[in-house]
Amino acid sequence: MRLAGLLLLTALGSAQRTVCPGTDMKLELSFSLENHYYTLRKQYENCREVQGNLEITHLTGNHNLSFLQNIQEVQGYVLIAHNEVDYIPLENLRIIRGSQLYEDQFALAVLSNFNPTGTGLRELRMRSLTAVNSDKANWILLAGIPGNQQGENRSRGGN
Repeated sequence: MRLAGLLLLTALGSAQRTVCPGTDMKLELSFSLENHYYTLRKQYENCREVQGNLEITHLTGNHNLSFLQNIQEVQGYVLIAHNEVDYIPLENLRIIRGSQLYEDQFALAVLSNFNPTGTGLRELRMRSLTAVNSDKANWILLAGIPGNQQGENRSRGGN
């Protein structure tokens, strides 16, 4: 009976802590925009920990991005770039470890998330983010954001 209970608890713990692979495409797009969305959704649905980089790029239209809400931890960097969606729901993301860095210096990069008419990303939901860590650097890059007078903002965290 104890063994059955232990197996059940292990199975439940595994279901809650789903690990998925990350990507290393940077700003490249190897599929059509529609196929790119479905590939991202399939890869990150029910994912809690990304082993590698979380690259959310080239999203357009009114796609349902709720599949990103479960992600809590990213081992590499987070890249959010060239998106024309209103918001990206990373509400439960707590830690970006930065074991790999975007352009060898950024654990979090948010770049050019609007189209030529000025519409695009209005809200980046990262309410639970408490740590951006890296052995190399603790840099955050925000560039090409409408309303950002300097056009680029680099920040070094203390975690």
